Order: sequence, then C-alpha cells, then structure tokens
Amino acid sequence: MWLVFGYFTLFELGLGRASIRFVAKALGESRPDQVPGIVWTTLTLLALLGTLGGAVLAALTPLLSERILNLPAGLVAEARSTLFVLSGALPVVLITVGLRGA
Repeated sequence: MWLVFGYFTLFELGLGRASIRFVAKALGESRPDQVPGIVWTTLTLLALLGTLGGAVLAALTPLLSERILNLPAGLVAEARSTLFVLSGALPVVLITVGLRGA
C-alpha cells in the first residue's frame, strides 16, 4: 500500500518544495507577514489535489482489487477496504508534505 501512496504523491506536484523556497525567500527579505499566506495557499492546494487523487483511487478501487492486483478471492474484500482507507488518507498525506515544508 505504500507503493500506492508513492504513486499518488505525484499529485503533490512539487508544491512542498516550492513552499519551502517561497517561505525562505519571504523570511530572507524580512517579510514574515507573507509566510502565513504562502503556507495556507499551499495547504489548500494540497488538500484539493489530495482529494482529487483520493477520488481517483476510490474510483479505481474495484478495478484494482478485482482485476489488476490478481488477488485470491478471499483477499479481494480486504484489499478493497484497504484501498478505500488509503483513498481517504491521501489528502492527509499530501497535507503533511506541505506542513513538513513549512
């Protein structure tokens, strides 16, 4: 499942690194009043992108669990529920990327 997270963190689009750059620039230019705007904009975008990625993963879950992953019949239901949990957690994972950058 970490592999799934690895692929879906592509939805981050480098916003965490960009946030670090712009926060450092604002602090270097003695403009700390810009930092909250940068951080909140980044977190909002990451939440939206995470929600989009989670929706894509949730939509692909039946196909992944039943056909693509080639699982034994007894594990399909467990894989489906795990993928749904991961799709719900994806926005949180992307937001933590932004928080780590901040």
